[in-house]
Amino acid sequence: MKHYIGIAGTNRQGSTNRRLLQFIKEHFADKAEIELMDIGGLPVFYKTPERSVPERVTEMAKKIEASDGVIISTPEYDHGVPAVLMNALEWLSYGVHPFADKPVMITGASYGMLWDFPGPTDATPDAGLPGTVRPDHAIIRIHGGPLLTSL
Repeated sequence: MKHYIGIAGTNRQGSTNRRLLQFIKEHFADKAEIELMDIGGLPVFYKTPERSVPERVTEMAKKIEASDGVIISTPEYDHGVPAVLMNALEWLSYGVHPFADKPVMITGASYGMLWDFPGPTDATPDAGLPGTVRPDHAIIRIHGGPLLTSL
């Protein structure tokens, strides 16, 4: 069975995007194991002289490396990546590179009329995400439509 890591791009426990990941985890339980990874509580990113990372980041990186892929469900804040997600991605691309050659799906949920995430062009390295993150541009929009049919 495939094993994926699910990352909610917010630190709010009751967020729509965290609930979306929980739904995906439950809906596809017979097809894949999806482990939800919490990114809240990491120290604010800073470049250490010896390029060291916090132990928790090393543990997160090992889980991502061992997985078959990553699902990031994120809101957009002011047409950009939420600070907590950006912080986690910075740590996960500094001295460690768990996303290298790893399939990444970016999705999101929103109650509003605006989309959840600005779009695939904003999820590319030149748009501000760390260069080791190369999403496959699989965006799921759930504004009344079907969620997804297979992993």
